Amino acid sequence: MSASNRTEESASAPGDLLRQILDNQSQAFAAERLQSALYRIADTTSTVTDMDAFYAAMHRVVGELIDARNFYIAIFDEATSLISFPYFVDEAEARPEPRAPGRGLTEYVLRSGAPLLADPEVMDRLLQEGATELVGAPSLDWLGVPLKRADATFGVLAVQSYDESVRFTDHDREVLTFVSRHVATAIDRWRAADALRKSEELFRTLAETAPCAIFIYRGSRVLYANPATTAITGYGREDAAGLSLWDVVHPDDRERAQERALARQLGEDVPSHLELRIIDKKGKVRWLDYSAAVVEYEGRPAVLGVAFDVSERKRD
Repeated sequence: MSASNRTEESASAPGDLLRQILDNQSQAFAAERLQSALYRIADTTSTVTDMDAFYAAMHRVVGELIDARNFYIAIFDEATSLISFPYFVDEAEARPEPRAPGRGLTEYVLRSGAPLLADPEVMDRLLQEGATELVGAPSLDWLGVPLKRADATFGVLAVQSYDESVRFTDHDREVLTFVSRHVATAIDRWRAADALRKSEELFRTLAETAPCAIFIYRGSRVLYANPATTAITGYGREDAAGLSLWDVVHPDDRERAQERALARQLGEDVPSHLELRIIDKKGKVRWLDYSAAVVEYEGRPAVLGVAFDVSERKRD
């Protein structure tokens, strides 16, 4: 190796190292922001009691991760077969009225159940293929991701831009797709809590078909448990009357869970989101992603718990 080559290598190496360090720092910062956003989504579910405020909070969280000045949430209602827009903030158009599904970009994502980044080139191709049509103000970039319950798409989370100052990337699509899974979960949890506030009968109808465990307890006594709770824990409703809630929680997590539950029932400001282990009726250890909110049940304060089985994720 010549002296000149060694000089060039030694000069470039520190620059490469610095870029690597900065890149690693940038990735760590992005991961930290994303983790913070996910916890805020979970906490918002139990701290916000107004639908408009709930969706506005989702908008703020997404806006911390990507440019979301033009942002909306669309929900398909199977009962009415209409798409509504419970939250819609846009600089170019007003919130649309509920409508029957057509062939807009929102409906494209609802049908496909897959994320879509429609830049001008992609949009032209979709129009030429007849896969979609222009609806509303034409955007430069449109990015939409599905909101899913299990494998079924029930809504769309979308952002759009109208000028070259805001362009979306594949990275933005990945971020929004990841966040949308947690937003969909938050919407389900919020709807369950809101339904209970409005009508216990409506709550039971929703809870009975929900894919997540939904249960109500006061102290250590379980007052209500939906079928998904039985599927996860193995304990049927006939077991609930003589079952202490804390008997199901893993001994190593029990004290932490009890302290958190007591603080919440006393009205203290504690995080609603918690991961813990339980032991099901067959003795198998399961991990749950759990959140709780204080509600009124049968005229008295109680705790509404919502839990998802994340054991597979923990094993990966």
